[in-house]
Amino acid sequence: MEKITVTLPGKGLRETNLNIINDKNVDIDAGLRAVKNFFQNLPIVIYSALPDEHSTTILVTDAIKNITGYAAEEFYKKPELWEEIIYDGDKNSVWKAIERHRKDKVPLKMNYRIVTKAGDIKWLKDEAIPVLDQS
Repeated sequence: MEKITVTLPGKGLRETNLNIINDKNVDIDAGLRAVKNFFQNLPIVIYSALPDEHSTTILVTDAIKNITGYAAEEFYKKPELWEEIIYDGDKNSVWKAIERHRKDKVPLKMNYRIVTKAGDIKWLKDEAIPVLDQS
């Protein structure tokens, strides 16, 4: 068996490295497609964002459209979209929590409202853990 590192390009600055033990009978491409398919079909949103002024989305699963009405591609193309859909009455507390999460490198757990593409107001439960740079 040999160890293979596969680099999956991400949006923006982040890449994901998967270490896979290769058995000659394993189809690596099929395995990666299965993992991607698994995450894309979860009924929750998995995301990663840059620690910038907009919390620019660099990865988001397709479930985002079911919740917000916006496709994942719309978040990639418009960095400020997430900030824009946070309900006005919650923006201040959300950004304070995000700033604390980034500064103190602590998990983020909060409930807040968003305004969907259709104009509906929805409550979200957002949980995030900081990804710390290894360098």
